[in-house]
Amino acid sequence: MGVSEGNDGSVTESVKIERLIEASDWFVSQAHLKGSSSLESEDHVMDYNNHIRAGLNSLFNVLEQYKSSLSVEQEVMVHYKIASILLRETTSYDIASTYCGRGLQLADRNNMAHYKLMLDILSFEINYLTDKSGNKKACLNYFLSIEQTYDTKNNVELYCFFQYVKIQYFGMTFDGAQVSENFNRMIEMLEPKLDSANFALYQLILICDIQNRLLKGSPIEETFKRHNKLKQSQKQHPDFNSLPSQFAAMTHILDLLLSIQNDDFSDAKSKMGSIDLLIREFKSLDKWAREFVFKITVPMQLGSSSIDLPLQINWLTLREFSMLAYFYCGISYVIKSWDGKNRSEMMFAQCHKYVKLERKEQLRISSVDMEARLLRLKYFSLLVSFYEVLAKFHCNQWNSFNRDEFPQLFEFIDDYNSGQFSSQELLVYHKMVDKVYFLLALQSQRLNNLDDTLQYYLKLRELHSSTANELNDYNFFNDSILASYKQTSTGIGGCLQTAKDFHNQLYYLATLNLAILTIHYLRELKKRDVSEFDDDYQEQMDKYSWFLRLRNVLHDEMAQMRPLYESNVLLKSTLDIMLDFIMADNVHEIEFDLDQLSRLSQISPLLLSMVYFVRAHSFKSDKKKTEPENLDMKVQLYNQSFKASCKQMDSGPNGVGYVALSEISNIIDKNVSHFGKEQQNSAETKLKDLRHGFESRKRKHPDENSRPSSSKDEPLFSSQKK
Repeated sequence: MGVSEGNDGSVTESVKIERLIEASDWFVSQAHLKGSSSLESEDHVMDYNNHIRAGLNSLFNVLEQYKSSLSVEQEVMVHYKIASILLRETTSYDIASTYCGRGLQLADRNNMAHYKLMLDILSFEINYLTDKSGNKKACLNYFLSIEQTYDTKNNVELYCFFQYVKIQYFGMTFDGAQVSENFNRMIEMLEPKLDSANFALYQLILICDIQNRLLKGSPIEETFKRHNKLKQSQKQHPDFNSLPSQFAAMTHILDLLLSIQNDDFSDAKSKMGSIDLLIREFKSLDKWAREFVFKITVPMQLGSSSIDLPLQINWLTLREFSMLAYFYCGISYVIKSWDGKNRSEMMFAQCHKYVKLERKEQLRISSVDMEARLLRLKYFSLLVSFYEVLAKFHCNQWNSFNRDEFPQLFEFIDDYNSGQFSSQELLVYHKMVDKVYFLLALQSQRLNNLDDTLQYYLKLRELHSSTANELNDYNFFNDSILASYKQTSTGIGGCLQTAKDFHNQLYYLATLNLAILTIHYLRELKKRDVSEFDDDYQEQMDKYSWFLRLRNVLHDEMAQMRPLYESNVLLKSTLDIMLDFIMADNVHEIEFDLDQLSRLSQISPLLLSMVYFVRAHSFKSDKKKTEPENLDMKVQLYNQSFKASCKQMDSGPNGVGYVALSEISNIIDKNVSHFGKEQQNSAETKLKDLRHGFESRKRKHPDENSRPSSSKDEPLFSSQKK
């Protein structure tokens, strides 16, 4: 630092410049210290903005009053700071662009490679927010022109940095294969040159690749391989322990998510324990705590200069990470909600508790980031409620989806339908629309409102179809690419990056349920005694033709799905049943391997019940065995179906179990000489008791009039086509 005073005791201009720059940093820092409360009232907003304004004015004063005393580096730095604050704290993008441009000219003229790169990226970010061209082609071309001015061929880290930025901002416009190829190329280029300087960049790229694969619904086997590569590199490389703790957290949470995605409950349970230990370790070390931002450096050679470019990553606070872990644990238990242990309920309750605590947490954060954070927390809370309803449905509590039990979800429905959300809120909350459709579809299906159910499932398929349609074009966002980028940076996943068609979970769940409905409608239409002289003859024929075409489309899609989910026991078993039994023209004997049956018994007794029922129904007599032996085998399979259905529900077997017992009774009635009168009476008594139980339960179920008022007759969430 220079001499603080002149010969006459006055403060020198160099010191004034330093103090003004320090004052700017201080004002912005003070604003961020108040960022958590900056949205609470107009006074708080004004106080925050005054600090930002003071920070800018300090820098403006430097340029206006002391420009002649500035070194070139100081002048470039001040221009960078002004442009950066204007970009991140205001909407004055034109002024930000002006200062950024001036800084760029100075840096370029004076061969200041480090600042030139930082200003080039800043200029691109400003351009990205202001570009209105279709698919942001102008901005992409601008980015590519920047990239071409640097020697990326001989600089792996610089090349990877530009590729990383390109994917972050334009990845949603690429197809899944293109993004994966880009990640593969970066990984292959970095691996031979791995060292302590670029290891963090390598880890970041691997993690982003895994996240992208999960988001796009890529084959789970390939994603497992990539994650194993990530874990192996961490074990082998000595510098992993010196990386920010968030890398270990990301690795563990992805590990858990992969097990859940693969429906491997025992593996997921083991990984939950590992995450619990990790959270305890983080809490004791307190390296992370309330920071939601962490930084890495990217080493690169710019001309004759070697620099370490700082790269900031916005992620989660430690409590948010804990909350995410509880959330995924809760999801993994949803499928086992039938066992009555309420583990999902406990996990989700903890999530809601953490959301409340996080909303009150005081962080060092900008007002813009705080707004995004609050929206993310609210969205997360809605998402937790969605899975809570699913858990209730698994327990046969179909009337639980109501305003009293889930006021937050119904408040969302009301506000969405009445247009109460701001554009910023809509950006986030629109991601809940498909979830609400799914809940309404399931409830309508259970209540036998099949016409409504049909429309909900059709809408779900349209929402997640790769074919453009009215529901998935996102035209209500002026800039769907920018909207998708902002959704991703908020932490909820971009609308344009979501998996499409049968790679999307809600799409294939809608497809499976829609297939069952379609078969039902076709059978009902066949039963009608319609004559060509009837007034509605043509209408009925058109309807039958429409369902027949839909049935063929669904069958073809499920046939394409089957090889993609060979390792997923739940989906594979379901697709086997759908294609080889429910939708098959000629049912052949269907076999399921023992490992498949063993895993189903632990995860989903309901599906196991269906598997045994299908095996029994498609059973072909063994010519090497006697007829009584074949009958015993068939009864045994139906009995296994009945037993599995009893395990699924506390209140007794479900419809599959009831039909299985009916089949047993029919077989015994026709073969009394073999089974005996005692077994016949026993089967009839069980069937009678079961029928009585069903009638009692049916009286307890809500009827059409008890449906939640917000789930019918509403503009957005109405099931009817417009």
